[in-house]
Amino acid sequence: MLYMVLVIIQEEREVDNMYRFIQEQYSDRLIINDEIERIEKKFNIKFPTILREYYQYFNGAKIKLCQFKIDGYEYEISELVPLKYGYCCFEKVKENDLQDGILEENLFPIANNRGGDYYYWDKNTERIYLIYCDDIEEPILICESIQELFELMCKSCN
Repeated sequence: MLYMVLVIIQEEREVDNMYRFIQEQYSDRLIINDEIERIEKKFNIKFPTILREYYQYFNGAKIKLCQFKIDGYEYEISELVPLKYGYCCFEKVKENDLQDGILEENLFPIANNRGGDYYYWDKNTERIYLIYCDDIEEPILICESIQELFELMCKSCN
C-alpha cells in the first residue's frame, strides 16, 4: 500500500514538473477521454501522449507567459489552445482555418502568442511551427515535438 502511494506521489511530481507553465486550473473546463477521442476521430489524428495528458488534466488552464529564444529570435506563448470550451478552442480554430483554405490539412492549432499568431502541430512529422497571421506563407520551425515545446515552455518559467 505504501509503495502505491509513493508511486502516485512520484507520478504527480512528474506531471507537475512537465507542466510548470500552468498558472491556474479551471475545474469547469476539464474534459474526458471520450471527448479527446471524438476530436481525434473527427480530424483523423492521434495526439501525442503528453498532449493528451495535458488536455485531460489542464484543458483551458491559464498559463504563464512563456518567452524563449531560438537561433537568436525571441518567441512567446501566452495560451495553449483548449481542446474544448472558449471562443478559440481547437475545433473552432481548425475549422476556420479549413474554411479559409489558408493552411495545410496536416496542421493543427496548439498555442498562440499575445499578437494572435498560432503555433501549429504537424500531425505527420510531429513538428511545431509558428505561423504569423500576416505571413502564412513562411512557417517558422520552432521544435521537433510537443514534448520539446513543453520543455521550452517549462524552461522559460524558471
